[in-house]
Amino acid sequence: MHLVPRPQHEQYSDDRIDLDALDGITTNGTTPATASVDRVQTIIDREIDQTLPTVDSDEATGPSIALRTVDTLEPPAGRTIDHEDEAYRLSVTGDGIELVATTAAGFHYAAQTLAGLIEAADSGEAYTVPTCEVVDWPAFEWRGVMVDPARKFIPLSDLYDLVESMARAKLNVLHLHLIDNEGYAMESSAYPELNRSPDGTERPSYGQDEMAEFVEHAAEWDITVIPELDAPGHGLHLLTQIPDIRCDTPGETTVFNLKPAFCLGKDRSYEVWGDLLDEVVSVFDADIVHVGADEWSHHGIEWEDCIDCRAYMESEGLDDVQELFYDFIHRAHGMVTDRGKRMSMWSEQIDISERPTLPSDIMMHFWIVSYPPWGPDFEGNSFDLFAEEGYELLNSYPPATYLNTLDPERLLAWTPTTSPEVSEENVSGVPGGELCIWGDAIDDNDEMQAYHDRVMPSGVAVFADRVWNATPIDDRDAFSRAVTRHLLGPDIPAKFDVFAALGGVVLPTISNDYAKKAHFPGSALGRPAPEAIANYEETIETLESVGADARFPAVVDEYVDALEWLIEVVERDSRGLTQPPDKV
Repeated sequence: MHLVPRPQHEQYSDDRIDLDALDGITTNGTTPATASVDRVQTIIDREIDQTLPTVDSDEATGPSIALRTVDTLEPPAGRTIDHEDEAYRLSVTGDGIELVATTAAGFHYAAQTLAGLIEAADSGEAYTVPTCEVVDWPAFEWRGVMVDPARKFIPLSDLYDLVESMARAKLNVLHLHLIDNEGYAMESSAYPELNRSPDGTERPSYGQDEMAEFVEHAAEWDITVIPELDAPGHGLHLLTQIPDIRCDTPGETTVFNLKPAFCLGKDRSYEVWGDLLDEVVSVFDADIVHVGADEWSHHGIEWEDCIDCRAYMESEGLDDVQELFYDFIHRAHGMVTDRGKRMSMWSEQIDISERPTLPSDIMMHFWIVSYPPWGPDFEGNSFDLFAEEGYELLNSYPPATYLNTLDPERLLAWTPTTSPEVSEENVSGVPGGELCIWGDAIDDNDEMQAYHDRVMPSGVAVFADRVWNATPIDDRDAFSRAVTRHLLGPDIPAKFDVFAALGGVVLPTISNDYAKKAHFPGSALGRPAPEAIANYEETIETLESVGADARFPAVVDEYVDALEWLIEVVERDSRGLTQPPDKV
């Protein structure tokens, strides 16, 4: 096993081809192939700092990398190719390398696979690729990562780095949770007060022009950026800065007793949200806008007591606040579709067992079946029932996909259609899922940043495998080595596995105590302390020898830090001390 994500079909031989022997890159002159040359050059150059020239196919006298566009790909025997617009075939022989695809996206993924197969020769002075045949395609069309700059602002440079790591792993959707109780991460011309704190100090935000450039850059790497304007809940920042969208209640309302949902009885609330929607739509060219719509019943509302909400409910014949919420969904849906977009939303406030009459083209983003006070009664509700009702359904089930609290074993076994389960007849209604990386789980931002820097690299890579290849990971050791190669690049020693020393390919998450930088039980127990420490020191030496030449250099520092933490843990444990080293 060489690659992450694992290909659908791969065959290898013992021979190799030297990249120095290649004349360059040629095409068959078709638009997808010609348009992909720069991308292939960039991917190879990032992997081994070697820029291959473009040469005319008639002038190539030796082996080359040939890009060839076809109308359709021939599947491996007994298989059917899904999502052919992202499929490819990579053939490596002694005569050269051929990338075959129907689209530019296919060439992109073929080039990423080629880059993942590159190894440094024993001499360390050349790079080779094994002769092989890879025919590959994604199991799921929606392969996303959600990040939360509303709660913990993410510098734009970090988003660019994230796009690079996502592209490397063949992920194709980046979901930005832009607004929440803590702040608004987009620059607003209509409401500049949203980019300030209550005391008037400026808050970090993405400029509209710079975000538009980022969206364009992501699209060049076949990644669609989806904006989320969470409403009507999660709105403390919105309500603090724009007070006239608060509910009017008999009691006195201050910033200390605000409930975080905006008033659904005031036209002003929809005016404000619509203005923000206009700004977002002008920046993000994705077909989908995510409207959030989660957790209002748990975090608190004033709708029952609000003069405007009660008057609106009476005028519209709405019996309770759940019906008022469904009315919001209809109005939000109309506002999104009027702007030429499709609406997506979190599903847990929907009581699907009651079959509510909601627009059928909403893309439901599932995370849990809710229960009071989180939402409607769980009785009769299920993931599968949403699909049965005809909704397209994204899977972000927390035990497997919430990076801050997931169970690594759940992620390693998860697919979008197996956890939670969906019946065979409804499988087609689940286009994929998202890995969710929330910013609110640790109060100290530096601590959250350190945690994410440590856990995200392999977490994103493992998740990418689960949405690209739905087959079980049978050989965990080989997969761990493949993730190591995926993150560190071709200059690491053959069969080097950093995660064997760290005790697991996904590092401890917050639910396993975020203070732990590695899996001490999986790494150290059963070994004498001197043996474990020698292993850690040897692993550190290997990592530092790669250093800045690693594919993603930042992970070297994170893993060295985790290994140094393990050394201290083992030393303490061997002396009978249970108190771990300092956190973070």
